[in-house]
Amino acid sequence: MGRAKVTVGSAIIKTTKSGKRLQKDPNRPKKPRSAYLYFADQTRDEVMKSNPGLAMKALMKLIGQEWGKLKNSQKTLYEKQAAADKDRYAKEMKKYKPSAEYLEAQKAFKEAKKGGTSAADAAAMKEELGEAKSEVKDLKKQVKELEKQTAKQEKLIEKLEAKLEKAKAAPKPKAKAAPKAAKKAPVKKAPAKKAPAKKAPAKKKEAAVPTKDAHYVKYAKKMLGKSGEGADKEVVSTMKEKGVKGVAKLLTKRYKSSRK
Repeated sequence: MGRAKVTVGSAIIKTTKSGKRLQKDPNRPKKPRSAYLYFADQTRDEVMKSNPGLAMKALMKLIGQEWGKLKNSQKTLYEKQAAADKDRYAKEMKKYKPSAEYLEAQKAFKEAKKGGTSAADAAAMKEELGEAKSEVKDLKKQVKELEKQTAKQEKLIEKLEAKLEKAKAAPKPKAKAAPKAAKKAPVKKAPAKKAPAKKAPAKKKEAAVPTKDAHYVKYAKKMLGKSGEGADKEVVSTMKEKGVKGVAKLLTKRYKSSRK
């Protein structure tokens, strides 16, 4: 069935395929696109070149498979684009107001529909219902994909939180004790100097008999006589006890005394 037309002044506004409602206001901001759609737009040409002659349905299936292979980090770019588009849509909708022409077309369309539902309208409604179901199916698919991504992120968060708790509970490594200072070798004390042994006082040497002194020889002969007959008692006694050396010492002593 052809599309119904609503004439407002010189303007003609077409209805949807089903004829149940008017097409969207051309001045209305475009709805935001999802991250998947941004990925599909960027990937479509490459997939088509790799698979020439592929039907659109099969093509979209391949693009969906490629999207599923991406890691979360690889989807970040498309998610940022989708977020920016969502912000754009929200800002534009705040400023949007349907034109007076479009509002008049809506009013005229509603008045035309008051006459009841014809067979053509019933068929149009059935067609519109099919389109709505198809849109719902696509939306459910997108929701399922988002739930899958959310589940992955939640598991990752749980793992990271568990690791963090484990790190907090782990005992802190003990600080290494400072290395013990090497034992100093005991300082060897210098051996105490021994006091020099006191030498025993040297015995005074008795004066040697001045045998080469002519005066002494003369004195000794006088005291002893030629054969010892002149020796007195002390000399005789000394001769018996100490011998010739003792007599020599005695005579030397007497000799020195006599010369003082």
